Amino acid sequence: MCNAHRSHYSLSALILALAVAFIVRGQQEADLTFDASVKKPAYTTTHPKVLIDEAHFNFHTAGGRYKPFAELLTNDGYTVAPNKERFSAGSLDRFAVLVIANAAGGPAGGPDRSKPAFTNAECEAVR
Repeated sequence: MCNAHRSHYSLSALILALAVAFIVRGQQEADLTFDASVKKPAYTTTHPKVLIDEAHFNFHTAGGRYKPFAELLTNDGYTVAPNKERFSAGSLDRFAVLVIANAAGGPAGGPDRSKPAFTNAECEAVR
C-alpha cells in the first residue's frame, strides 16, 4: 500500500473516532457550575420581563438546559418566567422579551416533530 493510501486511511480512522467520541459525549447539558453572577446589574430599579418559551416541545427550558442563561438574566435585573401555554396577545403583552429556542411541532423522535411548532394565531400574536 502506498503512503498516500495509508495517510487517507489514517485520516479516515481519526475522523471516525472523533465522530464517535462527539456522539457519545455530545449530549447537551446545562453547566450548573457556571457563575451567573453580575457585578453591576443593568436593571436595578426597573426589571424587564423575559418570557422563555416551554410550550412547544422546546429543547431548552428555563429550568433545564437554559437554567444558567435564566440565572444570568435574573442576576442582571430581569424578571424571568417560563411560558407553558400557547402564545396569545394576552399571554405576551406583559413581557418585553420573548425567548424561543428549538421549538418543535411534537416530542423528540415523534412523528409530529417536523410539523410547524406554532399555529397561525400564535404567529400573529408574536407579530
